[in-house]
Amino acid sequence: MEKLYKISYYKYAPESFRGYIRQSDGWHQYPLSLADTIDCGVKATSGGYDAGLARFKHIVRRQTRPKVRRITYGFEDLDDPGQVVYCRDLFVSNDDLKGKLQLLKQIKSNFSSGVRLGGKATLGAAGEIEKTEEYIARVDISKPIKIYLA
Repeated sequence: MEKLYKISYYKYAPESFRGYIRQSDGWHQYPLSLADTIDCGVKATSGGYDAGLARFKHIVRRQTRPKVRRITYGFEDLDDPGQVVYCRDLFVSNDDLKGKLQLLKQIKSNFSSGVRLGGKATLGAAGEIEKTEEYIARVDISKPIKIYLA
């Protein structure tokens, strides 16, 4: 297995910690703040190479993770209690309080009369549609469920 991360540090100086990431053209030093450098250095000097490497990976992944979490609201299906019905296309940032309230109101108004989830069509012998049936889910809009989208 090829290594993607490596670190170097001086045993008695946590501030000397350096972390490197392998890229297509070789190893590149990853820029860390002074606080993160000292944090990784202390982990490495006190816990060893593996502890410092684990802390470095944690910091890199935390910094590269998307900052915005998107949410939407769903509601429990009254006909099938284990199922949650939600609209993936309507979402808002988790930090936007006013946006969350507007989104909840909009989804409640859309879901208040039921939610059309799909249908079933029966084809005749000639290939034309003989009858169609729609499935409309009844949802409990009094209990919204917060759903985090990826």
